[in-house]
Amino acid sequence: MTPSRGIRRTKVQATRERVKRGGLRLENSKLERVEAEKAVKLAKVDEDDGKLVPLYDWYVICTRTREYA
Repeated sequence: MTPSRGIRRTKVQATRERVKRGGLRLENSKLERVEAEKAVKLAKVDEDDGKLVPLYDWYVICTRTREYA
């Protein structure tokens, strides 16, 4: 093996490692995104619940007053 082949091989290995690390960072970023999207969905559900509680209370009051009328 000539010295230039050894240098090329080392560069190729270094590039492969860099690509591999980049792929791992990409996968970690995708997982973080999924977790963030889940948190946003949960926050929206809690927000909607706050809007529905008064409506539910109004419905219960209206239906109970009809039963006694």
